Amino acid sequence: SEVVIADLTGQNPNVFYEVGYAEGLGKKIILISQKQEIPFDVRTVRQIFYDPLDILALANQLGETVDAILLGEPQ
Repeated sequence: SEVVIADLTGQNPNVFYEVGYAEGLGKKIILISQKQEIPFDVRTVRQIFYDPLDILALANQLGETVDAILLGEPQ
């Protein structure tokens, strides 16, 4: 895929591994998460924080972010 979307909610080690693998492959990555403590190694990476009760807002933010990435706009 051209863009990888990874949900860091719950800090699953497998997700972090897959994000690192995608990074190593040079993939464009969008990180999403519910409000939580952010691990130090991804603290400086832009994330979309979302409310699980407002999935429509998340969908809108993801759509805008994917469009910007595919159009080559700076994030």
